[in-house]
Amino acid sequence: MKALFFSLVTLFLALDPLGLVPLYMEISKNGQERSLLKASVSTAFGVGVGFLLLGKGLFKAVGITVADFQVAGGLLLLALSLRDLLGPPYQPPSDGDLGVVPLGTPLMAGPATLTALLVCQNLYGFWLTTLAFLINLALTYLILSRCQEVIRVIGTRGSRALARVTSLFLAAFAVSFIRRGISSILSLT
Repeated sequence: MKALFFSLVTLFLALDPLGLVPLYMEISKNGQERSLLKASVSTAFGVGVGFLLLGKGLFKAVGITVADFQVAGGLLLLALSLRDLLGPPYQPPSDGDLGVVPLGTPLMAGPATLTALLVCQNLYGFWLTTLAFLINLALTYLILSRCQEVIRVIGTRGSRALARVTSLFLAAFAVSFIRRGISSILSLT
């Protein structure tokens, strides 16, 4: 249960569905909310599971160890969380299939989520990580399908504030990944 909990929390922080609410509302103004949401969650699922299935094999083929990936992935998560904490809010493009790009990828299944997926897969296994990912995608779908109610309760500023707090927690998880990776590397020498 502890492994499932940590996978759920890590992936929830990486996906950041509450932080996506204002952006999703902006993108979905044209009245195609359901088809946009289905396309984005389907895209995120395909990219995420594909990465889970192929990521480790690809790394093995090029000689990257799990410890290497934990350090690199942790640094990437740290950089992304710091960008979210310190930078301006993301502005989506105004045209194209917005459910696939940018919502499905890179916002839902972007570097933070993919890194979290591979690190969780290494720590907790493929099936538990996949289950945690599916639960988080379902939560993301539910939150975004109810975005009007979410904004009514917490407001746009509250959603942005929650996104910043989520980024802070993601930074803490990133430091944990880096620490674990360095510990693994040092134990090998």
